[in-house]
Amino acid sequence: EGCIVIRRVTAGGQRRWGRDKLGSLSWAPVDEEEATQTYPDPSKQIAGIRTGDPDLDRELASNAPVFDEARVPMFLAPPAICEALGRTIVSAVINTSSPEMSAAPPPFADPAALRNHVPSYLRATSGTQRVPFPNTFVTYGTVTSASANPKSGDNGLFLSFVLMLRQLVFEFGLFEDAPTSAARQILAALDNVQLKFKDGTKESTQPASTFLRSAANLLVMRTSSGSIRMPSEWPALPSSAGTAIQQAVAQIVNARMQTIRPQEGRFANPRGRYVLRGYARVQHDPDCPPAVIASEDSDVFSIAPWYEGKGPPVPIVLPELNMDALKQLKPNVAFSVPSELQSLLDLNDAKDLADGNGKNASIQLTIDWICSFSLPVITLCAFIVLNIFLQLFNIIFQWMLWLKICIPVPRPTAVDE
Repeated sequence: EGCIVIRRVTAGGQRRWGRDKLGSLSWAPVDEEEATQTYPDPSKQIAGIRTGDPDLDRELASNAPVFDEARVPMFLAPPAICEALGRTIVSAVINTSSPEMSAAPPPFADPAALRNHVPSYLRATSGTQRVPFPNTFVTYGTVTSASANPKSGDNGLFLSFVLMLRQLVFEFGLFEDAPTSAARQILAALDNVQLKFKDGTKESTQPASTFLRSAANLLVMRTSSGSIRMPSEWPALPSSAGTAIQQAVAQIVNARMQTIRPQEGRFANPRGRYVLRGYARVQHDPDCPPAVIASEDSDVFSIAPWYEGKGPPVPIVLPELNMDALKQLKPNVAFSVPSELQSLLDLNDAKDLADGNGKNASIQLTIDWICSFSLPVITLCAFIVLNIFLQLFNIIFQWMLWLKICIPVPRPTAVDE
């Protein structure tokens, strides 16, 4: 008897897909000693059954191996073929798609990979960095004027500064009422960064955390009014502070991933690389226990994503553009539209909405609407809009030669000849 396993190749070594003692799926580090001792014995496999009673589940799991790797059985070729080739030939059906999901989100590979995602003012540097409009008061109106002319003077640098503030507020949650431990770690590092301000001959200092909080309230959250003075420059950040901030950012990103991507599909990583390995249990001597023989790893391979399929394209038949055909298209899909949205659409045309001059309804109705459309007509509209944008983006990507291929086909008749 024998089996084949699929393992993922990572920078930290190979990982195997399977269940732990509680039946949770994940990619786990490879324990080759355990594999050669237990594979491919079916008695060592986990059924993955849960009773719904936590105490009973733990009791059942106590008799299972620590980790049960997913594997597929091998099949021996007919003896005549093996004899003709002078070797033992086996085969197996390898699935390269799976609906299985991990119990936990995939961790971010390396905090160092997030270095370029950390704002430049929060990275370790050996020298000072320039700030926009040094020692000058700025207001929210400065954001508007800089956006209107981003290439003039310090406007571009100021917009980058505002973008950093938005990242600190919305992504890192630095100034929330109850910040996370990672956010507090960033604030602690910024508490030790002293910014210098100059007003004529008078100089003063302020912690970077305090300045950034005030700037975010004024320029991003708009919870305060007035103006704020920009510092003279941004001081150098020691490597210890830069490393602490980088590690805290990695924790924040991992926490965000748990909310937006709580699970990982078995083959969901489009850049994943894999190898195959076979295990066979061979009985050399009837008086001795069988030996487990492991093959060498196969060549490293990747799994083609769905959009690289070699199968024939799926045809979508669009309706004809004549009144007789369009009259036959009855509404077959419905949208539940809130009264506020329906009023917004009724009171404004497309130009007003595009120009930002849309009007809200003065009277709010207490009823919602059900709007029915013909799905083929929606598909037709989407096809027309798609062609418009393909032409526009073709100016940049020059992709039309291989992205869109139209060939003439005979129109089918009413009677199939």
